[in-house]
Amino acid sequence: MSDQSIKKRYNTKSYRLNYFSGVFFSFGILFFFLLQVLYTSIIVPNYGYAGFDNDYKFVRGVNAWALYIIALLFMWRGCKKNSLAWEIFEIIIMIAFAPSLVMYMYKDTPFIDMYVVYFFVMLASMGIIPQFRIHLKGNYRNTVIRLFGILTGITLIFIWARYTHFHIQISLLDVYGQRAEAAGYAMPRILSYIYAMTKSVIPLMVVYYMDKGWKKNLWKILYYVFLQYISFCIDGSKGTVFLVLLSIVAYIVSRKMKNYEKWIPLAFALAVFAGIMEEVVRGTYYLVGVFFRRVMFVPANLNYDYYNYFSEREFDYFRSSIFRFFEKSPYLKEGGIPIAIGNFNGSGSSANNGLFSDAYTNLGVAGVIIMPILIVLVFKLIEGAAKGLDNRVVVPVVIMTSMVLVSSALFTSLLSHGILLCIILLYFLPRKKSVDCRANQRCCTQEVCDG
Repeated sequence: MSDQSIKKRYNTKSYRLNYFSGVFFSFGILFFFLLQVLYTSIIVPNYGYAGFDNDYKFVRGVNAWALYIIALLFMWRGCKKNSLAWEIFEIIIMIAFAPSLVMYMYKDTPFIDMYVVYFFVMLASMGIIPQFRIHLKGNYRNTVIRLFGILTGITLIFIWARYTHFHIQISLLDVYGQRAEAAGYAMPRILSYIYAMTKSVIPLMVVYYMDKGWKKNLWKILYYVFLQYISFCIDGSKGTVFLVLLSIVAYIVSRKMKNYEKWIPLAFALAVFAGIMEEVVRGTYYLVGVFFRRVMFVPANLNYDYYNYFSEREFDYFRSSIFRFFEKSPYLKEGGIPIAIGNFNGSGSSANNGLFSDAYTNLGVAGVIIMPILIVLVFKLIEGAAKGLDNRVVVPVVIMTSMVLVSSALFTSLLSHGILLCIILLYFLPRKKSVDCRANQRCCTQEVCDG
């Protein structure tokens, strides 16, 4: 190869790198600015009664922007690694760290030092902890996946028939009656766990079969979409519909974009802009209420309640979760920690929260160091289990894991919200590439690789 060709290739690569870095940082900064506008113009006027203050301080504003830009720099380095773990981390920065920094600008935050340490321990762990190397085997993969599909269908149809008598839920807005009815189901604990897990896993199966060819696998795609609809009919959870629709849209968009993870800030910036424009043009804030308030700012606001509550009380030490069989939590008599927090902040609701709140609730300051490391281990385990799969296929798991961890405790997320089941299924999903062939050194055709 001539020196001129090498120089031309180097210049092209350098141009692409500069182009993507410019896009990433420009829209990353635009997203944070628009999020600030959304908070002051929509969240505070309409939801200020819930603790969304508007007491801006210049020093806090400078600190928030500095911390966000530092996080953005490390996110860019992670994007270049084409890593699923970094994709999950990037989304968590956008939906958890960024809104918390916006609130910090406008609200006194006594725990801000611990909060920043929490995220930078997570960041450091992302760079230190290696990806898990999980040995891949091709045997019985299709059998496991088919068995999962059959058992999931039987379970959901049984719950649908037994507890709702084949209730059909059409409206996405009028769901509270069905939610109230679902709260009264006398469902065995193991059945409720299975039901909760399958809702999170079904979008993965939808996208997986879309990737294998939607025409060839149309009936399988429709089968899993139907099962997700049954889940929606059972408890009226809008998140059930939202997750599968978002997974499908994200997969389709990512298929058409090279280096799609570098465009995530653009996607978030456009979403915030759409929420602001809805209020400007139509005078409504449905998108803000459903997504930005509920998914991003409510968890950020709950951090204050969890900190204030547990800074004066005994830490739980996981007695409400993994250690509950050894010692009962003192908060069970109050209905559990989420109910206790709901009563504490006056909402009267079940106030679940994750990440920093989960860490401080269980271990206090020590949790700020320990829990982010455990969360990164989960990220790396997901990445190891998905080795050999196109990253776009794993988009539903990336979205689900990010959103669940923001609003739920780690160990609850692993079991009740299906992260652990997703990891198991990712391991068993047949690969398109010859990863299994290289591991077993016994096959050379696509069909044998698929099990």
